[in-house]
Amino acid sequence: MAEPPDDTRNTESRRAVLAGLGLLAFCIVLALLPLVWGSSSINKYFVAFGLLGSCVAISFIIHGAWDWWRGRRG
Repeated sequence: MAEPPDDTRNTESRRAVLAGLGLLAFCIVLALLPLVWGSSSINKYFVAFGLLGSCVAISFIIHGAWDWWRGRRG
C-alpha cells in the first residue's frame, strides 16, 4: 500500500495530537471530580474511567507526535 503524501500525514498527525490533548484534559477533569463532589460511592468509577482515558489520550499524543516528527524528518 502506498504511503500518503507528507502534508496529509502531517495533518492527520496534528489532528491525533490535538485529539489526545483534548481527551487528556477531559479525563483529568473527570478523574478530579470526586474532589469537588465529596464522598460518594460512584466516585471510584469516575476516577477509573479518567485514568483509563488518560492512558488512551497519552497514547494518542505519543503516536501522533511520533508520526508528525517522522513526517517532518522526511
